[in-house]
Amino acid sequence: MILLLATCVFGEDFVLRNENILIDKSVAKINEISGELKAKTGAGVYVEAIEKLNANETIGAYAKRIAGELNAPYALLVVSSADRQIDAVISPDLEDQIDKGDILCITPGCPVIPLIAEHRRDISINQQISAGIFNGVAYITDTIAEKRGVTLESSVGSGSQNFSVALTWVVKIMVLLTLAGLVVAWRRSKTEGKY
Repeated sequence: MILLLATCVFGEDFVLRNENILIDKSVAKINEISGELKAKTGAGVYVEAIEKLNANETIGAYAKRIAGELNAPYALLVVSSADRQIDAVISPDLEDQIDKGDILCITPGCPVIPLIAEHRRDISINQQISAGIFNGVAYITDTIAEKRGVTLESSVGSGSQNFSVALTWVVKIMVLLTLAGLVVAWRRSKTEGKY
């Protein structure tokens, strides 16, 4: 309902272009939370998902060209699937509320790049990119809403991001403990075989 209201009031689709990169579920949720943020704060969070950049264009130049068509305040995430590149542009009036470096960082727990850069075989590249872009949009909308003192009904909250980071560390620790147990068992069997 919020998505419908935001689309009717503002006539905007917050996913500006999707060349079959983002899955429908992510597109719908991005439009929903971005529409609610725009309705409550006036700030728009937009996404441009393209298959491939032109041969002579960088992701930064492409992102700036698209951002030039937007009305401030805005945040724009641009992803090129084939090039495996991403960039963000934050309008000057939002730079005190959201830091581009927090969106595009590479450490575990960052909202976008670790999810997109990780090589996974259990999900498609479109699902992987969709998850990364959705997390980025959720992070941006939650941050702007918090700084402006509004509550987003459609927000997924940072709790889900914290949970996924914690779950990742638990799985890594379990794998390391399993490997350590296998090494100990292998050494014992090797030692027992000598006597």
